[in-house]
Amino acid sequence: MLGPPAQGVAIPWKFLKSLYWIAALCATVAAGDAFAGGPLRRILPRNPHELLYFNVFFGLPHIAASHLLWAGYSDYREFYGKLELRALMASLAVVGAWLFFKERAVFMAAFGAATAYHVVGQQIGFVPGHRPELRLWKRLAWAFAILNNFSWQALPAGWARAATVLSVSSLACLLWSTWRCRRLAPPGRGRDFLWLNAAMLSGVGALGLAGYPFFSILAARLIHDVTAFTFYIVHDCNKNREAAVHALYRLLAVPPRAVPAACVGSAVLLTLFLQAMREPALALVAYSLTLAHYYMEGVTWKAGSPYRIQVPFG
Repeated sequence: MLGPPAQGVAIPWKFLKSLYWIAALCATVAAGDAFAGGPLRRILPRNPHELLYFNVFFGLPHIAASHLLWAGYSDYREFYGKLELRALMASLAVVGAWLFFKERAVFMAAFGAATAYHVVGQQIGFVPGHRPELRLWKRLAWAFAILNNFSWQALPAGWARAATVLSVSSLACLLWSTWRCRRLAPPGRGRDFLWLNAAMLSGVGALGLAGYPFFSILAARLIHDVTAFTFYIVHDCNKNREAAVHALYRLLAVPPRAVPAACVGSAVLLTLFLQAMREPALALVAYSLTLAHYYMEGVTWKAGSPYRIQVPFG
């Protein structure tokens, strides 16, 4: 089952590009709210994850789906098993040390930086013909995301001018680096996604600075999670095209046409199970799974990997 699918489902490039309209939609709603005097800004929380039902479908579910994917196939357990086990053990050690020493500020800063790098890496990493030279742009985009988030999340309210200067300066550096690196990206789709990601980062940064962190986090979260779930669903459809190969699908006798629902449903159910845990067990498990997910995605999403072979584009 490690070979490429002879016939199967492919991810349309137009669909992946269309996801970036989410950021434009969020910006439009925020602009309309600002023009109306900010009624939404007054009632919405700073972070969409503060909404109960949002967490059922976004954030942890796509992380749960990735671990179910790697654990559910015997060939992946053989190919990636030791690597994932080491990633999980290292993540448990890091999160366990944070819970023991209670250095929340330091851990959350490091965790936020890792999350930003993971998001930027995923959104640009799946483009075919991706050149190693684009790592420079990815690191600059990562630095922009960190500096921009710091400008509107960490600086005191009285430092509004400094936050604006820091955010605008980092945005200028991002756009300059995108312009300089455009020739390093593969012509066509490669350059399209380079500019789309620059536009997304610029948009979410501007939303945060304008006092709309809810829409800033929402746009990045939706684009990232829907992209990830699209990969998982297409992968499972192709991998289980003729018969159920995934251990869970085989156990439940899931027919091929029901694989997309089974992929999403199993991830949501696992998320609900994890959310039923009490602290600090929930924090230990959730953050450990997340950090291991970041590392494993960096390995499995590489072009030519056994996983990526099952995810063609159309």
